[in-house]
Amino acid sequence: MPRPWSFPVALDPASGEPLTLQISRAVTADIRRGRLKAGALLPGSRTLAATLGVHRNTVLAAYRELEDEIRKALKEH
Repeated sequence: MPRPWSFPVALDPASGEPLTLQISRAVTADIRRGRLKAGALLPGSRTLAATLGVHRNTVLAAYRELEDEIRKALKEH
């Protein structure tokens, strides 16, 4: 059974910022606001892609970007 997920972010393809960064920054912002807690499970790539109306590879790239941000943060601390 898929995890329930609500991702209240409006992606703006015309912004000039890649969708992958828009997605990863939106998730990061939700973590900083406390909406997503440490250890919370993110939706599967297919589920999030369908929710946002983007290709699954876009979500996979956004998740890789998040992983890179986490690695950098851990190295700094």
